[in-house]
Formats: sequence, structure tokens, C-alpha cells
Amino acid sequence: MKRPIKKGLAILIPMLHPVCLLAAGPAATSYFQDITHFRNQSLALKLSQGQFQAAEDLRFSKRLFWTPTVSLSAGQQLEKINSEPSVTSTSGTATASLNLFRGFADWRKMEGADAAYKAFDKGRLADQLLVEIGASDLIFKRLYLKQGFLVQKEFLKMKEESLKLLKEKYTAGRAPLQEVKKFEVDLSQQRQKLRDSELELDENSIEIQTQFVETIQTEAWPFSENDKMGLLAKPNNLSSPILEKKYWLMRSEEMDWKAAKSAYWPELNFSVQYQVTPLDSQTTRQTLSMLSVSLPLWSRFETAAAVSSAYSGFLQSQTEYQTAEREESLRQTFLIKKLNFAREGLVDSKKNLERSKDLYRDYVRSFRAGRLSSNDLFLEQNRLLESESNLALSQLQFHQTLVEICALKGESVSSCLK
Repeated sequence: MKRPIKKGLAILIPMLHPVCLLAAGPAATSYFQDITHFRNQSLALKLSQGQFQAAEDLRFSKRLFWTPTVSLSAGQQLEKINSEPSVTSTSGTATASLNLFRGFADWRKMEGADAAYKAFDKGRLADQLLVEIGASDLIFKRLYLKQGFLVQKEFLKMKEESLKLLKEKYTAGRAPLQEVKKFEVDLSQQRQKLRDSELELDENSIEIQTQFVETIQTEAWPFSENDKMGLLAKPNNLSSPILEKKYWLMRSEEMDWKAAKSAYWPELNFSVQYQVTPLDSQTTRQTLSMLSVSLPLWSRFETAAAVSSAYSGFLQSQTEYQTAEREESLRQTFLIKKLNFAREGLVDSKKNLERSKDLYRDYVRSFRAGRLSSNDLFLEQNRLLESESNLALSQLQFHQTLVEICALKGESVSSCLK
């Protein structure tokens, strides 16, 4: 049967702070609300939406390649002889021109614009997932740093009480002066650790505010290692929006390359012009139609250079896509394994912390009874601090991995983790 802890020793036993506890309901709700706030304030998403709109307009314009171009013009002609006005005439002209053949360049450009549109459409979701990853990292890092700050603060109080107890033993002649000085040095170092921890927390707040978010509501770790989540199963045939964006960009570059090669082909155009002179009486009406063929014979290698440049862009986008495809395929299995390990590490860290706290209670009793030296107590305090730190780090790794898997699945955290 364990002996009760004396009242004076309570401060020596640091308790697990509430931020370490899981509140899957309210905490998760606050987390989802914070993520929504980050998305609403994101300038990157506003830019992404603008790029998507531009791609949509470009696609629409390229789909009208089969229609003629039409223009209207009006003019006035004034002739002078010996500085005296001689003839004044007005005219109006309507012109319509249609490209009949250009080596399928217009068709290729339309396909390229369609691919670019799909790329930017996937890019909107990819950018949203990147914003959620960044926001989650800031939120989880804040919980981690806040937990570390509170632990350092509790340990400062514990070391102050330990020094007070040691000085009492020194006054009673039961401890040497060297041990008192050693604890004084350790106490000074602990104060510095607390200051450093507070600065890290302040720096995290600045990083959050740079995203135009003043405060966050998440005050506890939102998810538990015991939560049942469908994302724990290994995904099959997975393709993230980031990978799909790279694929459609590659297709767009390929169509641009093929369109550039069309410059080697002859070009066939048809145009019709209708002119009225003068505008008031319309006494002269003239219609001119023309079918023209142009053959590219010599362009100072400008066409070859344009084709080469377009092909280089295609090769670069193809390389980026194939690299991302390979990396994503390998990362799927890795992230599932990482999540399982993170969950196991979180469970072990919680159990280890409870064991460390029980062991530290026993050390405090033995120290008061004179059966252990101050050095033994000092080492046990560091062990307990390490257990607290490991728990916070395990929480951070577990939550970060959850969000990474959601992004790889192409799902927002709100739909992936609810």
C-alpha cells in the first residue's frame, strides 16, 4: 500500500496540463472553424480563383476558333491641291476573315486551353489543401508550443520548491553546499528555458497573424488516437489534386508544342470586304472576296526555335509530373505506416508519462527521507520533463500525419476527418 503524499510535496509533482487531454468533440469543431477562417483569409486562394477565371476565359476564346473575325471601320478622306481642299469623301468598310487551314494549330491550341483550364480547376483544390496543411501546421504547432511552455512553467515551480527543500536540508546539516549551488544553477537554466519557450510561442502567434488570422479557437488536440477514421485504410489508385494539376499542365504544354509545329504547314485563309462610299449617299458599293494561300519558306529559323522552346517546356512539365507520380505512389504506403507508428507512439507516451509521474513521487519520498541524493532527484526531474516533451511531440506528429494523408487523398480536413 502506497503512503499518502505529504501536503508540502504536491507542488513537486507536475500534473498533466489540460492542453494534453483530448476533446474530440468541441476541440475538433473549433479546429474545423479555424481551418475555414484560414481559407477565407487566404490571399493565395483568391489568386488561385483569379487564375482559374483567366483560364476559363482563354478556353472559351479558343473554342471559337472556327468562327470568322469581323470588323467595321469608317473613315474620311480629304485631298488638298495648292493648300486648297479639293475632294472630300467618306467611306464605311465591313471585313470578315476566316482561317480554313493552319496545320490544325487552332485545334491544338483549343485542346491546350482545355487542359490548362482543367489544370487550374485542380489547382484550386490543390491550393486549398496546401492552405489547410499550412494552417493545420500552425495550429498544431501552437498547441505543441503552448504545452511546452506550460510544462516549463510547472517545472520552474517544481525546481523552486526542490531548491527550497534542499536549503532546509542544508541548514539542518543534511546536505552539502555544493548540491545547493548545483540546484541554483539548474534553476537559472530553467528560467532561461521558460523565456525561450515563451518567445517561440510569440513567434508562432506572429506567423498566424501574417496569414491575416488574429486568433485561433483551438485550445486542445482535436483528435484521439482511438478515433475510427476511414483514412487509416490504405488508399487504392490514389491521385491527389496536386498530381492531377501537374498532369493537365503537361498536356497543355504538349498541345502548345504541337501547335508550334503547325507553323511548318501552309496556311489557307478566306476574307470578304464590303465597302460603301460615300456614307451619306452610298453611291458606290464594292465587294471584295479573296482566298489566299501562304507557304512558309524561310523564317530565319524562328519557327524552329519556337518549336524547340515549346518542346523544352513540354519535357520539363513531363519530368515534373512523372517525378511527382512516382513520389506520390511511394508516399501512400509510407504515410499509412507513419500514422500507425505515430498512433502507437502517442499511446506509449501517455503510459510512459504516468509511469514517470509515479516514479517521481517515489523519488520525492525517498529524497525527503534522506535515502536518495539531490543528484538522483535532479536526474528524475529531467526524466519527467522528457516524458512530458515526448507526449507533446507525439501529439504533434500524430495530428500532422492525419492532415498529410487527407491532402494525399485530395480531401479537405473537414470532410476527411469528421
